[in-house]
Amino acid sequence: MSDDKKPPVGRGSPPSEHQFSANKPGNRRGRPKGSQNVKTIVRKIAQEKHSIRDGDETIELTTVELLFRMLAIKAMNGDIRADKHIDRFLDRQSPPSGGGGYLVVPDTMSDEEWAEREQKLNTLRKSPKGI
Repeated sequence: MSDDKKPPVGRGSPPSEHQFSANKPGNRRGRPKGSQNVKTIVRKIAQEKHSIRDGDETIELTTVELLFRMLAIKAMNGDIRADKHIDRFLDRQSPPSGGGGYLVVPDTMSDEEWAEREQKLNTLRKSPKGI
């Protein structure tokens, strides 16, 4: 019998010749350091500042502010699609209504008050023809 104990080989513990070495990571062609995902790139573009002239003065606006300004101008000039884009954005930004609201309930009535009210309503109602 030999005294060399080899680690078990199987699922979760591959043979030593197939394990990653200390100096080489497992996914060498993976995402490079410093690369950005789409969300980060879009956020960076949306926050870029642009100088525009508004009358006599020069103002700086972000890309998002410029887009909404152009959508508003187009919607005011009758562009229905621009108006729909604005409405869709506002619907997403406003809190959901969820059918909330106020239910107005009158004060409770006594039996006599209820009977008197029903009698008045019955005199106002028209009976169907032929009865």
